[in-house]
Amino acid sequence: AWYQRRVRGLSSQILPTINGAVHRTMMLALLLLVLSDSVQPAAVERSTVEADHNWKMVWSRADERDFVQSSGSLSRDLNALTISLWVKDTKGYDHSGYLYYTNSQGSFVLGLYRYRGNLYLRFGTGNSRYTACTDCISYDSTWKHIVVTWSGNGAANGIGAFWVNGKKIHQFSNFMKDHVIPSNQGPVYLGKLDSSSYRFKGELAYLNVYAVNISTAEQVRELSRASTDDPAAVMSWADFV
Repeated sequence: AWYQRRVRGLSSQILPTINGAVHRTMMLALLLLVLSDSVQPAAVERSTVEADHNWKMVWSRADERDFVQSSGSLSRDLNALTISLWVKDTKGYDHSGYLYYTNSQGSFVLGLYRYRGNLYLRFGTGNSRYTACTDCISYDSTWKHIVVTWSGNGAANGIGAFWVNGKKIHQFSNFMKDHVIPSNQGPVYLGKLDSSSYRFKGELAYLNVYAVNISTAEQVRELSRASTDDPAAVMSWADFV
């Protein structure tokens, strides 16, 4: 092999009188040095956002150029919604955008984000189009499972809730009744919103979107176990990794 020829050439010049045991030791060391020179670092895709073994994504900096885009759009219209994700937010006090969905013209359709200790669910633009739970989440750098639900039809029309680590921390009503989130628009983005202030820093994992409004603690526990490719999701973590 090429590396054997290289090692033999080096050893014949600098080790002509060394005994056999030391000779073999030096040859092995030189062989390891040559092989290490040929190892290339792993490529980092999607700007500096790094996919870590396909189960989480890491934003090592807060930069508006760093986001992840889904491979497709929502596959169906949604008149009910559940978003489930694991997040380790290391940005601290400032805004953090988790999920952002636009229409085909790039206008705001759906967003999930944090500001200080508040979580926000927003549809479109305007103050009447968002709901929030205030002082409901810590912004320390620990993993949290977040679930946000909403319904725009039936007996639960306008009703939804925020869940953190299996506990319902806020319930709302009369929000966006009879609203429909359109399908087949723009992509879904992770780690951004419509403003550079919402650039994300930290880690995200197992973000899945469902076309139902779940309502029980057992359902939330089941979502916390969802992984890469959930067949029940209209958009799953596999659409991003």
